[in-house]
Amino acid sequence: MAVAVSSVQVTPRKVPRQERARILVDAILTAAEQLSRVGIDGWTTNHVAERAGVSIGSLYQYFPSKESLVSALYTRHRSARLDAFAEALNQTTSLGEHAARALLGGIAESHALERALRSYLIAAAADRRLRQVDGRLATIIAAHLQRIGWDECAARRVATPIATAINAVAAQLSQDGSGLEEPPRLHEIAAMLQGLLTPAPH
Repeated sequence: MAVAVSSVQVTPRKVPRQERARILVDAILTAAEQLSRVGIDGWTTNHVAERAGVSIGSLYQYFPSKESLVSALYTRHRSARLDAFAEALNQTTSLGEHAARALLGGIAESHALERALRSYLIAAAADRRLRQVDGRLATIIAAHLQRIGWDECAARRVATPIATAINAVAAQLSQDGSGLEEPPRLHEIAAMLQGLLTPAPH
C-alpha cells in the first residue's frame, strides 16, 4: 500500500533578517510555546496571532501553516539545548557535570514539550525536518571526538549510537519527572556521558 506524503509546508516562508522582524517571530513562537504547554491540538494559528498581539497576515508571512509553526518551535527549543551542550564540550576535553547539565538541565519539562511537538508533527505526516534537527546531536558528538584525537571515520561511526544513548537518558528523565537537582543523580549521568564521549580510540 502506498503511503501518502503530506503536502503541508513545514518550513518557514521566509527568514526574519531585520531586528523588527526577529522580534515579531520571537513573539509568535513564544505565544505558540505557551499554548503548546497546555495542549498542541487545542490551538490554531489565529489563537497564536491573538496571543502574540500580531495580525494573522503577519504570522502567515513567516509561517504558512500550523505545522510549520510547530516545526519551528521544536527546532528552536531543541537547538537551544544543543547549542549549550556544544559550547560546554568546547570548553573542555573531558565531559563533566557542566556539560551534562547543559544538555540535560530542566529535561523533565523541556523533553516533555519536545516529545509532544514531535508527536504532533509525526501524526500530521509533517516530520520531515525532525531528522535534520535531531541529527545535530550526533554531529556535535563526532566533532568533539575528533577534537580529542579520534579518527574522523571512527568518530562519525560511533556518534549516532552515543546520541541514541543520551536521548534515552533524556526520555527516562522526562518519563519519571525527575531532573538533575539531586547531586548523586547528576554525578551518575555525568560519569555515564564521560564514559561515552571520552573513550580511547581503538
